[in-house]
Amino acid sequence: KAGAAGRSGCLCRLLPEAVGDAQAMQDHQSAYDGFSIAGLAAELLSGDLDGGINAAVECCDRWAGDPDRIAIHWIGKDFAEESVTFAALREQSSRFANLLRARGIGKGDVVGGLLPRIPELFVVALGAWRIGAVYQPLFTAFGPAAIESRVTAAGGSQAKLIVTDAANLPKLEGVAGCPPALVVDRGSPGQGTFAAALAAQSPDCDPVPLRGEDPIVALEKARDAATDPAARASLDGAAKLVRTLGVEKTLALARFKPK
Repeated sequence: KAGAAGRSGCLCRLLPEAVGDAQAMQDHQSAYDGFSIAGLAAELLSGDLDGGINAAVECCDRWAGDPDRIAIHWIGKDFAEESVTFAALREQSSRFANLLRARGIGKGDVVGGLLPRIPELFVVALGAWRIGAVYQPLFTAFGPAAIESRVTAAGGSQAKLIVTDAANLPKLEGVAGCPPALVVDRGSPGQGTFAAALAAQSPDCDPVPLRGEDPIVALEKARDAATDPAARASLDGAAKLVRTLGVEKTLALARFKPK
């Protein structure tokens, strides 16, 4: 909402404190050498990468105890605004998770999201993670050929379901072997099935614990489908990426609160 100017203003408020604290930090090489995935996980996560963890719990449920705590403040293209609490996200993603189970989708299966930046996108991702499934984000600028390459072609994700909206649904008609689609009906009353399908499901769904190496996201990338299968990102893969890029200071700075 604030745009570039607003972001710059936020950065200016953050920098004085961040820079002051950064002077007391270790040098980059020391931070890199002392970095531990296990230590970072113990500091930031409620679950255990070895004993059991669920991304929906880490990203949503652990914050849902306060029924008024806001997770998303969304502004649509028409500037309509909507706030979504963590509690509401937990309920809706649990309903979606139960819907997936009712369709025979479970741990390790892929669920695609061909969606614009709307709150339902988070419901889909969190619902998939809740049951141990893999979420595949599909860019809404993709045409049928690009979607087919990433989903149904050899080396594609072989997603069991794609959630989309009315604007993007026609693209799936040109995808060979396309899996079933569930349509989000935001702004198009009567055209979609997503809200009605969720309303028919229980709001309670126990999260499936995963290990750190289990995949949670199927990544999009330009590739030769015949020789380069879709990449899968795991829970501990993000922590490994942190160490590879050497951005420990960035993580530390991100924890500082602006005055």
